[in-house]
Amino acid sequence: MFSEGMDAIDAMANTVELISRMGERDEEGIFRYLETMAEQMPNMLAFYFVWDQDKYSPEVLSTNGQVQRMFLPVDQIVDNDWYEVPLKTGRYFMSSAGDYDYGGKIYTVISVACPFYINGKIAGVVGIDIAIDKIIQDVTNITVYDSGYAALLTKELHFLAHPEASLVGQQLAVDDGTKAKFAANESFILPGKALKTGKPVYNFFTPIVFNRAQTYYYVGIGVPVDEMLAAAYSMRTMIAIIAIVSI
Repeated sequence: MFSEGMDAIDAMANTVELISRMGERDEEGIFRYLETMAEQMPNMLAFYFVWDQDKYSPEVLSTNGQVQRMFLPVDQIVDNDWYEVPLKTGRYFMSSAGDYDYGGKIYTVISVACPFYINGKIAGVVGIDIAIDKIIQDVTNITVYDSGYAALLTKELHFLAHPEASLVGQQLAVDDGTKAKFAANESFILPGKALKTGKPVYNFFTPIVFNRAQTYYYVGIGVPVDEMLAAAYSMRTMIAIIAIVSI
């Protein structure tokens, strides 16, 4: 879903460059294009262009099967990171996840944006708001062995998804050495204890890196040590039985 969002803003940036080269902006054509994007990508909640010169900002909202045309208010554009970072640096931007109201329903949303160019110069920004509720649900429902679990964390180590609902939104408490491991964007194992059972667990963490946006999230898998060892023992036993039968 995240990669799809990145690919979508690339396509939008190329399209708006073509629109700008044609001279006068075709407002109806712009909205139809954004509506087509919304129809093709049901997990995306909003699609928008912003021309920096005059802050012309057509947007399409897509919620509850309904598509709405509107224009972004200036106070949602100026001095906001999703706009200022791509405009001033030329880099892609991916926001931290947050809960927002779209059409009367609360979604957990990540915004991605990138600049578009006219005659080789940055002329504005295109962006998409992505609903990640399904990803959160899928991660929460993962079960490893009998009682293992999965979690999703932001780069600031706040839980986006965890089977223990009280932890969602909370920050993972770790020492400075572990923080450095997270900051290195590398996979690693962190021993710990399961919250519910108190059993020793191995926590496997691996980053989901978005190079274009220079940001990342972490997926964590908590595996009870005794269940992992029991599975390994069962596998060794099965292999031994197969070997004996095959003689």
